[in-house]
Amino acid sequence: MNFLIYQNTKDPEYFIITDDAHRAQAYESLGVEGGDLKPIGSFKEMGDKRVAFNEAAAKASIEKLGYYKAHAEHMADMPIAPEMPG
Repeated sequence: MNFLIYQNTKDPEYFIITDDAHRAQAYESLGVEGGDLKPIGSFKEMGDKRVAFNEAAAKASIEKLGYYKAHAEHMADMPIAPEMPG
């Protein structure tokens, strides 16, 4: 499988993983109401070596929903500013 990775521009800590066969379905489902999806890259399966997300869970979700959502807290292009001490 070739995974396609998109970042939600309205909430940059959320990423969508899909594949070529489900790309249009994922964008239709999430691209309008969930913000624009910015392409990040594409990656072939790596098996157990992958640390960014669980490939087995992603593949199962893509088959069922057309996409897999991943939350990468504080991994966005622009980090969220820390809260000021009260």
